[in-house]
Amino acid sequence: MKLLHIADLHLGKKLHGYDLLEDQKAALLEILKIAEREKPNVCLIAGDVYQTSTPQGNAMELMSDFLYRLSELGIEVFMISGNHDSSQRISYLSQLLKRANVHVTDRFEGRLQTVMTEDEFGPVAIHLLPFIKPIEVRAQLPGCTASTYEEAVRAVIEASEIDPAIRNVLVCHQYVTGSEEGGSEERIVGGSEDITLAALEAFDFVAMGHVHKPQTFRMAGGGLASYAGSLLPYAVSEGGYDKSCSLITLGAKGEEPKLDRILYPLLRKVRGVEESFERIMEMTPTEDLVAVTLTDSRIPAENYQSALRAIFPNLLSVGLKNQEIYETGPVDVSSVGKGRSDLELFEEFYEWSKKESLPEDEREIIIRLLNQSEGGTEE
Repeated sequence: MKLLHIADLHLGKKLHGYDLLEDQKAALLEILKIAEREKPNVCLIAGDVYQTSTPQGNAMELMSDFLYRLSELGIEVFMISGNHDSSQRISYLSQLLKRANVHVTDRFEGRLQTVMTEDEFGPVAIHLLPFIKPIEVRAQLPGCTASTYEEAVRAVIEASEIDPAIRNVLVCHQYVTGSEEGGSEERIVGGSEDITLAALEAFDFVAMGHVHKPQTFRMAGGGLASYAGSLLPYAVSEGGYDKSCSLITLGAKGEEPKLDRILYPLLRKVRGVEESFERIMEMTPTEDLVAVTLTDSRIPAENYQSALRAIFPNLLSVGLKNQEIYETGPVDVSSVGKGRSDLELFEEFYEWSKKESLPEDEREIIIRLLNQSEGGTEE
């Protein structure tokens, strides 16, 4: 059996105010091309389908079209909600969707939602576990005292019927301890939402969402657990690695699943550029989504943002970094303020940080500000 695994679509998300819907549409079309070529039996969508719990209509239309086209290819779909999604929105029309072989998590009732399928090696149980919190599990399982996410996940698995004699696949949206984050995930401070791989060892394959960087883990029981990664880079820090979907091949019970990552091109890359204004003006224009950090010691020109957009039309942000500040050594502050006026102190600090004297026009501005604040005259 072939399983296509994707996650963290975040449809409707904006990056620094830039609408990513066209980029998301292009990426989903690439995944459909992969699905048509590889002919998986099943598509697993491991949560965070939308960016918010109240997605806009165009985001929902895009997802509807994607599911329809998967169904047209004869691919059975299994989808769960993540920490960004509303479980009610995801499960809307779930009974009707089942007629098109699209299975979404219904309202969480304390147990895994399980759907049986099969291939030439026999039955396969696909278990769906939406993003859950301990308080939700305690409310559904009488006597449950789970206070951590680890305890909550274990309690749900123990309350569910899992046949160890057959192949079991879990689709979930949780953070596994030790995972390498992509950069834009939303985490709870302190790591209280972490679960361990040991909690998932009842399964032959675990299709996970939540972490945006693709990675795979081998479990002690011989199974695999894997993050497919996010559909697009959703932070500049996530632009440094390729985006992919995962194709998993399940063999007979006891065989380790085979996992292949299949790269797909992006409509626009997301990246950061750290360079001087002058050097950037010499670059070839690009449609990439670019966050610029200028290394100039001061704002280079009055209309510098407009000039930057001539090179980077899809400019995400502009920051200013004086490289000299980061290359200076420790500062001796033992004599600060001794026998110096405020203006002299400012001039000394400016010269230390900028490696140049305070320009006369800026000196005059500082004098005026000092006069305003102190009501005196600075000679």
